[in-house]
Amino acid sequence: MATAQAALTPQADTTPAVVEILGLEPSGVVWHPRFPASDQIADCAEPFRQSLNEFVLALRGAGASVTIANTFRPPERAYLMHWCWRIVKEGFDPRNVPSMAGVLIQWAHVDNTGRIPSNCPWPGRSQWCKRMEFRI
Repeated sequence: MATAQAALTPQADTTPAVVEILGLEPSGVVWHPRFPASDQIADCAEPFRQSLNEFVLALRGAGASVTIANTFRPPERAYLMHWCWRIVKEGFDPRNVPSMAGVLIQWAHVDNTGRIPSNCPWPGRSQWCKRMEFRI
């Protein structure tokens, strides 16, 4: 993650204190492994877990092939997936994505004037959406 350091000096105590301040990190495939989801039935809460186990056993007993995509998705991952999709598939302006506490992501890849370069295809976003398990 991107970090910055700043020296702080209280007026009563002249001993410098160093505080690490997290900065925003550009969006891209680096975010995929963060806030991992689960595909394990064991990660579900009871009594749903038992019902789900019985349902999957019944399906398999009837000859069905069962593939579980997710049984748990943290809110942070849902946020990343939602906005990745909106930006890539719907052309949502990444400068207007609302922030989420605990997710220090820089959605807009801008130049030093704060503008999105006209030739910027937002590299890696479509690969990121594929990694985030979207069918695009």
